[in-house]
Amino acid sequence: MSDRQFLFHGELLDAPGRNESWDEYLRYRGNNRWELIVEGTDFSGTIAAKPVKEVMSTKALLTWVSERDAEIEEGSMEAIDDPETSEDEAPQRQFGPRAERLREIAVSVGATYCVSCLDGWLVGTWPPEKHRAIRILDIKGVTRRGVWIRIYHSVYEVETNLGPGFLYPPGEDRAAKLILKSESSMAAGRVVKVPTALMAKIESLKPSFEALTRQ
Repeated sequence: MSDRQFLFHGELLDAPGRNESWDEYLRYRGNNRWELIVEGTDFSGTIAAKPVKEVMSTKALLTWVSERDAEIEEGSMEAIDDPETSEDEAPQRQFGPRAERLREIAVSVGATYCVSCLDGWLVGTWPPEKHRAIRILDIKGVTRRGVWIRIYHSVYEVETNLGPGFLYPPGEDRAAKLILKSESSMAAGRVVKVPTALMAKIESLKPSFEALTRQ
């Protein structure tokens, strides 16, 4: 079994008194099995928290990595679902910091399947299954979504043609990350275009959304 290798360092300073930080490590167990180890502090940053360990498959790890990288503006492992946009107009894929580091680790430990999946994702050939097109039908309200240990995101509750979901605030181009409620907290989600007709509802809910974010 290989020694653990450093994956990512994170910090959270987004609330009064919060000085939380953590380090993520990976240990390759062979046969496409990985151990994820997270060591960090408590909310205040003064006491070490109990380490979190989880064993997962390569596919599960890639899902976890893509979910975490998608939260970082400089890197996302997601595709845009927009019937008005051609494939040629879609932004070029690029690794986020965890995915880039994961590839380095996979190369060093000989995890060839992980390397091929990451390389395939980069050029659009992996995963082979395609998402069904999602349409947002209605904006229902605002809520908080649990994404990791003691970490919550303020989101909009929406109804889609594939069931209820969580929608992150859209940008000026109406693009926003959407995750179905039927998916796990590790789901990478996808970026969709909010219909122009529903943007007014997003605007009307902004005061409630901002109040929720301040909690």
